[in-house]
Amino acid sequence: MSKIVVASKGEPKHTKLESHYTDHAVSRQNRTATLFKKTEKRKTVRHERDFSDFEKSLYERIDVRMPYFALQKISEINKNTLQATIDVEQPLGHEAGPICSAEVGRHLAILGSCAAAHCNPKQGKHYYLASKSVVERLCTDTKTDETLFVTASAYFHSNNRAVTQAYLHNKEGKLLYRVDVIFQVISDRLFRKIFKAYKQNLRQILRSEKNISNKKTRNNPYQLPKLTLEKININNSRFTGSLSNIDAKHCSGHFPLYPALPVSKLIDTLNNYIGVLLKEMIGSKYDKYMLHHSTVISDNLAFAGDDLYCTIDLIKVNKNRYLFDCRADAITPNSSERRNVGIAISEVEPIAR
Repeated sequence: MSKIVVASKGEPKHTKLESHYTDHAVSRQNRTATLFKKTEKRKTVRHERDFSDFEKSLYERIDVRMPYFALQKISEINKNTLQATIDVEQPLGHEAGPICSAEVGRHLAILGSCAAAHCNPKQGKHYYLASKSVVERLCTDTKTDETLFVTASAYFHSNNRAVTQAYLHNKEGKLLYRVDVIFQVISDRLFRKIFKAYKQNLRQILRSEKNISNKKTRNNPYQLPKLTLEKININNSRFTGSLSNIDAKHCSGHFPLYPALPVSKLIDTLNNYIGVLLKEMIGSKYDKYMLHHSTVISDNLAFAGDDLYCTIDLIKVNKNRYLFDCRADAITPNSSERRNVGIAISEVEPIAR
């Protein structure tokens, strides 16, 4: 699949939400709010929380849902800048704390998309697809706090391109990470048109007989251990591995009816195997590393059911810094087309036990 090109003019207007209710009459002005409440009521107690009116207005204008969306206490600093809190939930794997860099990218990109939605002159729901992101670690502090704080600013470079800058800091105000993201912004109707071939009822899939017993996996896969790749091969400074048939449970909340593997989940997997490759290269005493900088490019999506192929190559070593080229391709079943879904150039520093 080639890179998506979106016309800035002539886009169809956002379609109105359809009512999902029975014969009980709901007034037109209350339909959106009532639908939101009904959607949230379906969530498990673990993910339920009260949304402010401001948070609701943002939630209805972006593309991701809980549990992938895990921001709390979102508030406005100004028209282009928002702040929020997060609870650390993803396993660190081989990374040094206080939070793995892929989870940083996840939360800061989502708040960035909220900031972009807040200043987007076009009303209605849009999809904010991260085409490029840069994650930079700003300190070496590994102290773990249960709650961290996020700020994000956004502006529109063009009608269909938003740029965001976000920071993560601890309760003392110390900056931990910076994340810059370039988003391709697509209207809800246009997204559904482009990706109609990938439409799936994720709720129905996750509640099938084979998944119904595993409620924890179904409710929040982002708290579970890292994805495990198959057919792993390590040859000197090169790693290869694959994943057959991406399970829809790994796409929960990203996106409704069009389950796609989040870029942060993909990068989280690649980062974990950087740790595996490092241990093979320099010894098992280096079971942790610190990611200092990573540039991620993603021009395509990997959807549930696709096969995933990953490679990691060492580019160079400078003193105690290792630079890796990580790539992932996806192939849709019954198709010979192999499309790149993620490239990450990551600089890491091994840490001995």
